[in-house]
Amino acid sequence: MSVINIPHLCAIHGIRHAIIAPGSRSAPLTIAFLEHTQIQTKIIFDERSAAFIALGMAQHLQMPVVLICTSGTAPYHFAPALAEAYYQQIPLLVLTADRPVEWMGQQDGQMIDQQQIYGKNVKKSYQYCTESHPDMLWYHDRILQEAIFLSQQKPSGPVHINIPLREPLYLSSEKKYGQHSVKKIRKWNVEDYLPEKAFEEMSQILAKSEKVLVLLGQQHDRNINFHAMLQGLLQNYIPVIGDITANIHDQMLCIKNIDWVLSAQASVSVLQPTLLISLGKSVLSKRLKQFFRQHQPAMHWHFQPGSVIVDTFQSVTDIFAMSPIFFFQQWNKIYKPTMAQQAYFQQWRSREKICQQRKEKFFSVLSFGDFSATVDVLKYLPTHSILHIGNSMPIRYVDLIGIHTPDVLVYANRGTNGIDGTTSTAIGNALVTSKKVVLLTGDVAFFYDQNAFWHHEKLKNVYIILLNNHGGNIFRLMTGAKHHSALSTHFEGCQPLNAAGLAQSYGFDYHFAENQLALQDILKDFFQTSDRLKILEIKTDKIINQQVWERFVNKK
Repeated sequence: MSVINIPHLCAIHGIRHAIIAPGSRSAPLTIAFLEHTQIQTKIIFDERSAAFIALGMAQHLQMPVVLICTSGTAPYHFAPALAEAYYQQIPLLVLTADRPVEWMGQQDGQMIDQQQIYGKNVKKSYQYCTESHPDMLWYHDRILQEAIFLSQQKPSGPVHINIPLREPLYLSSEKKYGQHSVKKIRKWNVEDYLPEKAFEEMSQILAKSEKVLVLLGQQHDRNINFHAMLQGLLQNYIPVIGDITANIHDQMLCIKNIDWVLSAQASVSVLQPTLLISLGKSVLSKRLKQFFRQHQPAMHWHFQPGSVIVDTFQSVTDIFAMSPIFFFQQWNKIYKPTMAQQAYFQQWRSREKICQQRKEKFFSVLSFGDFSATVDVLKYLPTHSILHIGNSMPIRYVDLIGIHTPDVLVYANRGTNGIDGTTSTAIGNALVTSKKVVLLTGDVAFFYDQNAFWHHEKLKNVYIILLNNHGGNIFRLMTGAKHHSALSTHFEGCQPLNAAGLAQSYGFDYHFAENQLALQDILKDFFQTSDRLKILEIKTDKIINQQVWERFVNKK
């Protein structure tokens, strides 16, 4: 069976990166990709970490990255990252080597059933055949290109091809893989548009709605057209709200202090919209989800790719499988805001200002801990940088504090909200950008993902901020868990580790702080350009973290 055409077809469709988790059965694929001059290959030994690194690369590039592994249990270790990619809509092309199907169940080594191994957590799974008939070669080329198209078709996501390979596995590509002529299939992408009649109907509804609100979920699209759309909405007195993953912290008039606004003592029922328009993927704030479920809009339009109905707030009335940019660019030109709409906009803005004052008062008396440390870190965040935020508490701290440094792009694995590949995802991002990549993470996520560093790639633009409270501190902040007798033994996962030894083993720059003065002194120079990865470990006390969090929850 020919595999030499796989990297060739990937290249002519614009794919430029492949991550390889080495193994024997996958040797023909490895050799084929290594020998292709247009594709950059990176060897990552741990499959789980390799998959998250590929995810981080594709997340930033917004193009498929090829992911390769050997047969047996190796493909299973890709699963967490593929699930994250599926729900975060990140394109990946996953190639798993396999043994010939006739050896299934014959007690042959590294042989398990790999067909459909990822179930519903990939967009589709394809199966190659070992037969070399010309029709089969045509079939393989066709489904490979189909898989590449499918990975990028909105909503994007991972696509899997299982490839059985016969021995011998290590012959030269000329002898073993004999490239045959290929036919490139072109796909024309036509921009979405709304028929004139439908546009008129939507415009009439918008004109009659007294309280129109736009909600942005997680998204990384910050192009000129998107910003123009936002500016048009804000100029027309349409409040735009979004948490830290919406990447609207550069937009001055957007409402970003959502949790502060919704946790204020004043009634929030007046903020109930008559028409909610939501864009993007998931939202972080639990309060926001509860607010919309309890104060449902009369109408809820959701713009999304694909046909699966996403109804997070149980209020959706209309789904638009198209980009909202084209509609709002046209609508912004003709919309005339009513007095009621302007008053609604000002309600959000006035509450935002009040909450900003409350935030500043709250931060001025913080005891040293995770919350105050994150405040200090964000003050020194480099301009034009990329911030990866770990799940659990780090992302909640950043959302509550906010980012004021210009041109910072935020990434977070909020597809499945896991901690298992936080560092690897950030490393993957750093491998395809010259910008400074900052990772803010907790200790459990950091030590779980140590294999993110187990490779030969040079890491020189990565700055890791490690909040080490020696356990899963989030359980101490959860109402149900914090009073349970098994909190410290079975939920927190208390651990005594620090990152000094790891940094020494890998040759990283290491810094340590356990009080605010030491932290601020280190931060003055920490983000300066360096030819080595930097780690700043901040030791905090879990009891103080709990007390500070309870102050916020109780509005003190």
